[in-house]
Amino acid sequence: MRQVEHIVYLCVFISGTTEMCGIWAVFGLTSNIHGQCSSTFYKISHRGPDAWRLEYDQRMKNCCVGFHRLTIVDTIYGMQPMKLHKYPSSMVICNGELYNCKRLAEQYGFEYETYNDVECILHLYHEFGIEECVKNLDGVFGFCIVDIAKRKVFLGRDPYGVRPIFKVLSETGVLGICSEAKGLIEIEHELKGDRKKVAPLPPGTFEEYDLLENGTVKLVRSKKYFSPGDKPAFRPFVLYEDLSPNAHTDNIRKLSH
Repeated sequence: MRQVEHIVYLCVFISGTTEMCGIWAVFGLTSNIHGQCSSTFYKISHRGPDAWRLEYDQRMKNCCVGFHRLTIVDTIYGMQPMKLHKYPSSMVICNGELYNCKRLAEQYGFEYETYNDVECILHLYHEFGIEECVKNLDGVFGFCIVDIAKRKVFLGRDPYGVRPIFKVLSETGVLGICSEAKGLIEIEHELKGDRKKVAPLPPGTFEEYDLLENGTVKLVRSKKYFSPGDKPAFRPFVLYEDLSPNAHTDNIRKLSH
């Protein structure tokens, strides 16, 4: 994906003319979790008309992870929540497009099981950790990784916040995430008397949570990994040394070829 195309994609997403997938999850809800799965999850069904999946794992008590799919890449093996044979205790849900997935495989020797660009998130996370994972993604994304073995939940959003991700976190550790705020309102109402607030995850931010035995979470850190003007950590498709500080016309030609 050429850098000039990034600008085109950014304009399209902001205008709201492009359909997107939808992610949804709840952690630590002890009351009516099945009711929330059957009602709240479907409030974002318009985001993924091709398929949907809800996953409940007894190793994560009182938790449920869901995905509405708009099929673009790898119609057969690209469904989410995505798990890989190499990392069977981890899963990821992501609404995004990752332009450098093939380059990352070449750069770090990743062996992909699917043709879906989202797969690179799990490889980066397990190879380098969450911070280097988000820093090395060239694209637009909002994702959630659940690492059952390490009892961790991670959220990440692209540097400019092109893809949305909302969350609600109660004082007792109930966490809900969704691509749209309306997918969390009923969960918020379920937490009667518990201090909570639905809010977007800020652009260029990742969060790390401990996943406790009862399914609730504890925030470990919330870190801004990118601010406008920062030099990206990933290798761009057009190298900086190939651009000239004052030759603007030549730079545009290079970026558009």
